[in-house]
Amino acid sequence: IEISGKIDRIDFANLSPSSDSETNQAGPDLRIIDYKSSSKRITLKEAESGRNLQLPVYALALENAVFPGRKVKMAKYLSISSGECSGRINFESEKTAHWKERAR
Repeated sequence: IEISGKIDRIDFANLSPSSDSETNQAGPDLRIIDYKSSSKRITLKEAESGRNLQLPVYALALENAVFPGRKVKMAKYLSISSGECSGRINFESEKTAHWKERAR
């Protein structure tokens, strides 16, 4: 299966305590921001059920092809109409850590 997409924004940031130049040889953590025209909430339940795997697929692409060795720590949807976050995945949480593997 070939999948194509466009990641709207990638932030490089020290998002976890272990992410500094001495302990993280690959560089800073990554954060994905995907802009949405709607302010409709996108729930974690949608990702859990496999109905919305966009952010986990983007995370896999970044970690395996674009920035090998770096980790995506967090991804979120940001509504351009309201400026509010309309969904978020913290890939370090025990509940969501397996989602990138599930998207594989």
